[in-house]
Amino acid sequence: MQLLIVNFHYTRDAKPEWGIYPRTIKEIRDQITELGTHFEFISQQTLETLQRRPSKGIKACLLTFDDGLKEQMAAFDCLRSEQIPAMFFVNTGHYQTREAYDVHKLHFIYSKMRPEDVASYLDATHDMQSFPFPSSELKDEWRYDSNLIQKIKYFTNYGITPEQRKEMIDHFFCALCVDPKSFCDDFYMSITDLKRIAEAGMLGSHTQNHLPLASLSDEAALRELVISREFLHSVTGTMPRFVSYPYGGVTAVKERTSHLAQQAGYTLGVTMKRGINSDKDIINRPLMLMRVDTNDAPGGKLKSVDYLT
Repeated sequence: MQLLIVNFHYTRDAKPEWGIYPRTIKEIRDQITELGTHFEFISQQTLETLQRRPSKGIKACLLTFDDGLKEQMAAFDCLRSEQIPAMFFVNTGHYQTREAYDVHKLHFIYSKMRPEDVASYLDATHDMQSFPFPSSELKDEWRYDSNLIQKIKYFTNYGITPEQRKEMIDHFFCALCVDPKSFCDDFYMSITDLKRIAEAGMLGSHTQNHLPLASLSDEAALRELVISREFLHSVTGTMPRFVSYPYGGVTAVKERTSHLAQQAGYTLGVTMKRGINSDKDIINRPLMLMRVDTNDAPGGKLKSVDYLT
């Protein structure tokens, strides 16, 4: 058995020069067509059945969308019209605070500002040029970015404190004349959107505040997992069983993260460790499933995909 899990984030027609790499609805449709020549699309419910009764001959694909972005509703409607299942993993903290997460504010900044200008600010304020970057991790996690953008993204995630990151965001939001509250309200799915997704059986958690769980204490990480699950249940009537860990790479997800997810009540979890899952992964490591970015899947940017052979 093989299970390919493909992850999407931004779905929009207007593409910036750098920083983020959205897929248009046409590109998503074309990719689904390509994926469908190799795999059978499955739902969370089918995956849970395969956990109990593996099917050796099946080549399955699960489509996933992280972050609960408003623009993903176009993809949801597209998938529903084609009767193709998927999972939409949603952060929940902003529904209480009306404050967007740092990661999305940074993505907005990266898409609007020249990388050289962002780097210049970070060099002047935090001496980014002297930071010891792990080159292999940069290439693995941000393979489609230039080396400068890779360093900027890594440094803002792991090289400065949350307080310093907020100062940086405030500086650029001011320069770009962006109102943070309006940005948040326009950027994320509404409660009505969540209810539609839950009714379709496609709703999962992306934790409360989109933080790298492995960098938190066990108590704080567990709280991120529990509060999000309980909030989604309170507004939709559905208790999520499936979690997508924010960032998902080796710095953000450790073995203990899966144990905390299990403690919080989840039965399935996805990382961003790239690869295709076997029946052994699904049975023995259901809370540490591998996943690939849309660009790394058939129909994405790669011309050949070695895990199809």
